[in-house]
Amino acid sequence: MTHREADQKRFDFEQRGRAWLAWHIVALDRSKRLPPLKTLLGHDKPERKAQTWQEQALIARQLNAAFGGTVTRREQPNA
Repeated sequence: MTHREADQKRFDFEQRGRAWLAWHIVALDRSKRLPPLKTLLGHDKPERKAQTWQEQALIARQLNAAFGGTVTRREQPNA
């Protein structure tokens, strides 16, 4: 993608956002009762739990295998 194409894509995305905002402002202005603010704000994203080091190590091994890497060090099992 060239810089010009990326700029056009960003402009189109921003323009759609502005059109969405303008439409909703007019629609809310015409309504007799406003909906609760919570419904307009949408849902909160649930907090993601932090990965453990074991999960991170597993992902690293999977990426290594996916890209054809070699294992240079094996983890020692806990005794």
